[in-house]
Amino acid sequence: MLLEQIEQRLEAIQFEGKALFSGVDQVIDPQTIVDANTVKKDAAFVVPVSDGADPNERTTGRFSQLMRPRFGILIVCRAVNDRMGKGVTKRLEFMKQQIRGALMGWTPDANYEPIMLVEGNLLEFKRGGVFWMEEYVTETLYEGQS
Repeated sequence: MLLEQIEQRLEAIQFEGKALFSGVDQVIDPQTIVDANTVKKDAAFVVPVSDGADPNERTTGRFSQLMRPRFGILIVCRAVNDRMGKGVTKRLEFMKQQIRGALMGWTPDANYEPIMLVEGNLLEFKRGGVFWMEEYVTETLYEGQS
């Protein structure tokens, strides 16, 4: 459910009355997008990255474990006639700021803590575009029966 909420949040980002991204989708492996994609339009992909967790501290009663779901946003930014990437840098920065503004500090629902940025990295610059991965984390408490 978390990834769907993130996807909807990104789809809602507007710039000059239009969606910032021509498409927002989920992908399990961002490298498949990088390897197979000639960048034809700006897009964003929500990627599950990892699920960190603390051990259950309780010895009696209800099972309780703090979990840290980590997810990525793969930004695909088109660069036309920009072999060195100079022009795409400003557009990529703008996209990153829009995504960060939509996600950082946002709480998907009452079960999650506010989302925090972990890091962002360049994956590749090729075929008319740049592929940038931002990683975010949130926390949620899983409780069940012992």
